[in-house]
Amino acid sequence: LEHARTLRENAAARGHVAPRRWFWRAVLRRVARGVPGNLLVVRGPPGSGKSTLMAALVAPLPTARPGRPGRHNRRVYGGSEGVGVVGAHFCLAHAPETTSEELFVHNLAAACVRSSLISFKRDIAVPGAAELLRVTEQPDKVSALRALLALLSSIDAPSARRLVFAVDGLDEAGAGVTALLAACARDAPDWLCFVATTRGDPPELANAPRAVVDLDGPRGAADVRDYVRVRLDATPRDDEASRVADRVASASRGSFQFARAACELLEDDRLPVPDLWRLLEADAGAAGPPLHGLYAAVFKRQFADEARYAETARPTLEVLLAAPRALEVADVAAAR
Repeated sequence: LEHARTLRENAAARGHVAPRRWFWRAVLRRVARGVPGNLLVVRGPPGSGKSTLMAALVAPLPTARPGRPGRHNRRVYGGSEGVGVVGAHFCLAHAPETTSEELFVHNLAAACVRSSLISFKRDIAVPGAAELLRVTEQPDKVSALRALLALLSSIDAPSARRLVFAVDGLDEAGAGVTALLAACARDAPDWLCFVATTRGDPPELANAPRAVVDLDGPRGAADVRDYVRVRLDATPRDDEASRVADRVASASRGSFQFARAACELLEDDRLPVPDLWRLLEADAGAAGPPLHGLYAAVFKRQFADEARYAETARPTLEVLLAAPRALEVADVAAAR
């Protein structure tokens, strides 16, 4: 869960922890009441905060009183009386180990074994932790996952709660992991629900029973607007700040990624407001937020001199673009 914790901490450091109470109510209530096919899909466009929400679900930040979750965290981020989190799987397109069907099944089994919410009895009728791990070794991963879920079904409901296994980034996982969920999620015990995020509608899920929570709508846009207004300190008494905040929020089209980038550039004076307006007017007909244009405008302003760009920025950018994974500063310096 280290990836989840990093996402969560970075979001908090940037002031990007919007409560989004409507989302938490929708997810927790649906899970608590039972979801068709034991699969709840959280759908939203790029940058809408899907991964950050999953990180908040599975790795809440520490509260002021260690060992005792705060009232706010328990209500908004930590589930409810009837919902707990057993584990998570974050899919990253550039990390094959996260998109492997085999490792996905192993991860689910390991999460159940480690979870304090599930107890295994030393009884012939109830599988032990070792048996859960053993069945995942079957070559066919659909069969392995079904066998794992069948064993879990023989265990009593943990503490009368429904448990969530979060899966982030089905669109990055490719067809394998998505097809596994489509084929097997319905075989999970009633106390287990998969909550999975995706950008669109994967064809593998077309015939799978599921429920959907959509971030791309009026409530998602309102979340972005509230975030921008707080970030830019826009108040009803400050007409100019309110006007800027409302326009940035409108241009974001539900993307926290664009909203955050625009706010950071405005706060640091790296992009004057008139330049931002020109950029937004030029991309007015685009389908999504003009994030590429935002970065291009900043680069053009920072490196207006082609010779200076070629000497200072281009070598570093070439190294970053060629690297298959994130690099440390020391690695970049050595490569140059």
